[in-house]
Amino acid sequence: MHNITYISGPITGISNYRTNFATAEVKLSSRGDKVFNPSFMPEGLPHEAYMPICYAMIDQSNTIYLMRGWRNSKGAKMEYEYAVAKGLKIMFESEG
Repeated sequence: MHNITYISGPITGISNYRTNFATAEVKLSSRGDKVFNPSFMPEGLPHEAYMPICYAMIDQSNTIYLMRGWRNSKGAKMEYEYAVAKGLKIMFESEG
C-alpha cells in the first residue's frame, strides 16, 4: 500500500511557506508517497474556511508529515490532533 501523506506546517506569517511545502512535497514524492499539499489554496480566507478542506485531505491520507515549526501553527496543531485521532502514521521533518 502506498503512503498517502498530508503535509502540515506553518503558513500564516511565513512569507516563503509555498516553497517550504513544495520542498517537502518533492522529498515525499521522490520516495514514492502520494502527497496532499494544502499550500495551493488561495490566501486571505478565514481560518475556518480552510480546516474542512484540510480535514478532507487528511481523511484520504494514511500519514501526516509535520514540518518544522508546526507547533507554532494553530492549524497544524489542529491537523496533528485530527490525524492522531484517526490513527495516521506521524512523521516529523526534524526526524529526516
